[in-house]
Amino acid sequence: MKTFKIILLTIITTALIFASCEKDKNEELQIVEFSYNCKASSSVQPETIHLKAINSDQLEITHSNVIFACCPNGELKIEFSLSDATIILNEFYTDISCNCLCPYDLKFIIVNLDYKEYHIQMQRSGEQYFVFDIDYNSNTDTTITINN
Repeated sequence: MKTFKIILLTIITTALIFASCEKDKNEELQIVEFSYNCKASSSVQPETIHLKAINSDQLEITHSNVIFACCPNGELKIEFSLSDATIILNEFYTDISCNCLCPYDLKFIIVNLDYKEYHIQMQRSGEQYFVFDIDYNSNTDTTITINN
């Protein structure tokens, strides 16, 4: 009977360790290498989102020709959240007091993703902007055109 209790305790402890490791991995989801540049182009180009798998758990996202303010004291930022299989990406400019606009290219990497289907909600300054689904796997390499 004592052996049975020890085996049962070992199984429960092992299960808890694996469960906590999985939880820790989910907590590590983050955006890295965020960069952007204002394009000095007067011609209107289509807005696109390019998604590409890099390494085994990283999704590189390039959001091209997205229009934001271009105040000298402002900067572009991105907020990220994950709930179940829904990724919310909120892009915003920190200073909206000026009246100039600029097409930007934004690039960032989401790290520690699992291969599975995700529902992605793009937001601009907290308002839903564009929604799409992606089957994230090692072959992910696709471009989506946004028709504004």
